[in-house]
Amino acid sequence: MDSQTSQLTVIDAQTLQQLEDEIKKELSDILNNSNFGEILDKYGISGKNFVKIQCLLDFTQIEVTDAEAKKFLQTIIQEQKPTLTTLSIGGYCNPCPVPGYPQGCWVA
Repeated sequence: MDSQTSQLTVIDAQTLQQLEDEIKKELSDILNNSNFGEILDKYGISGKNFVKIQCLLDFTQIEVTDAEAKKFLQTIIQEQKPTLTTLSIGGYCNPCPVPGYPQGCWVA
């Protein structure tokens, strides 16, 4: 039974990491497609990694209807006890080192 519990925890940790990675990517995409660079240009601000974004995931506030997702969240909360997880998104670079983002971009 212990090996099954350990295996479940590993799978849950992997799924949690996947969730965090997808959220980070989505936030980066949103910021890259925003007018953030234009706002900074308006005030003559540029540089590398001078703005960093962090957000918190509070697992106690998540509501799910799917039985598997509910079981997954309960496992995280009970066994690993991360009620809050901090996600950090790289930094803002202006000019951007990646072609296609002349107004700047978020990099890891």
